[in-house]
Amino acid sequence: MSLDVDLLVWVGRRRRAALDPLVARFSALGNHGHGWVVLFAVVAVGRGDGRLGVTGAATVWGTLAVNSAVKRVIRRPRPAGRPAPR
Repeated sequence: MSLDVDLLVWVGRRRRAALDPLVARFSALGNHGHGWVVLFAVVAVGRGDGRLGVTGAATVWGTLAVNSAVKRVIRRPRPAGRPAPR
């Protein structure tokens, strides 16, 4: 197996159903770059450098926009893949 599948299996074996809502919320932070933008804002406030927050947000959302545009242009179907290991 590859390293990523080994890691997925390792994490899956340690899964606790009670933590599912917390993990789902944590995972959702990555949606639309919100977690990264918040991180940039916190660091910018800590350093007293507003430009860092603006630059970070622009970089994150700019990258997501380019990524989305490329996906729409290329239109390659996602690989079917295999079911996740239990």
